Amino acid sequence: MIVSEIVELEGEIIHDSIFLSVGHLHSRNKKRLVPINSCHDLKLAMTSDTIAGLIIPEEIPVPKNTKKGIIIASNPMMAALKIQKKLIQNSCINKQPTKIHPSVYVHPSAIISDKDVVIEKNVKINEHVIISEGSVIERNTIIGPNTIVGSISKPVNPDPALSNYNPSGSVLVKQGVVIHAHCCIEKSWFQDTTIIGQRCHIDNLVTINQGAVVGDFSLITANSQIGDYAIIGMD
Repeated sequence: MIVSEIVELEGEIIHDSIFLSVGHLHSRNKKRLVPINSCHDLKLAMTSDTIAGLIIPEEIPVPKNTKKGIIIASNPMMAALKIQKKLIQNSCINKQPTKIHPSVYVHPSAIISDKDVVIEKNVKINEHVIISEGSVIERNTIIGPNTIVGSISKPVNPDPALSNYNPSGSVLVKQGVVIHAHCCIEKSWFQDTTIIGQRCHIDNLVTINQGAVVGDFSLITANSQIGDYAIIGMD
């Protein structure tokens, strides 16, 4: 896909970019288009082989002698979300109805999206749990009270215009996970997956930020926060 073929931007396209997806600086997707907010992030992006194009603000100098696509935009995040929205519309991917295995226990006070959720057998959903669209809960998992799976990440610099866009990421909670009370598992603004590995134990008041990966058999203790796109290994 080429940026100039799918969307008109308020900014200027310095170098056109062939890309496969829109993503975060630290996403795991290849050939992605990335919004940049600082000179530090720009330096990191320029050394990445998986980033195909950059959306940079007007105040950052345009990199020279690069094969990466370069777009100048007053608000890189908004430009990235606009492009992503157009991509999703062009792909004609329809969200599927929620599928909950008959063996699943769901407390009457729990709220589960009626679209794009899969909950496998022998899962237990306790009181006041919220499970948003784009979530997969594998078998034999327990979700504790007042926990949110698929919450929306809050940007560093909130912009009211973001209300016009929905996060496109997903959450995968693998089999045999125990998540205790008052936890928050975020989904990404971009098409990335926040993953909790099989048989992990997530204690009370834990936040797993967007795009993070917690490896199998890990223990996350109470009041912890796992940052955006962090990777925790097995055990």
